[in-house]
Amino acid sequence: MPQHMTESQLSTEEQVSTIWGLGSLSLLQLWKKVIAGINDDNLLGRASELAYNFILALFCSCWRCLEFSLRGQRHSKPTC
Repeated sequence: MPQHMTESQLSTEEQVSTIWGLGSLSLLQLWKKVIAGINDDNLLGRASELAYNFILALFCSCWRCLEFSLRGQRHSKPTC
């Protein structure tokens, strides 16, 4: 049997102020948690891997398109 969430006792304004209050975190504490999360998940390493793979795929695709266009020009007959 699924459990249903209970209705909040807070008004809408109180809910919004609670959400944007960052759970009573200071900006410094929030910044430290964000940086720690980035380091724990190796976010910068994953981003660099994704960028490298994208550039490599883009280069290979451009190379293949150039190869096909040159191959088409070599085998085409002059129209004159």
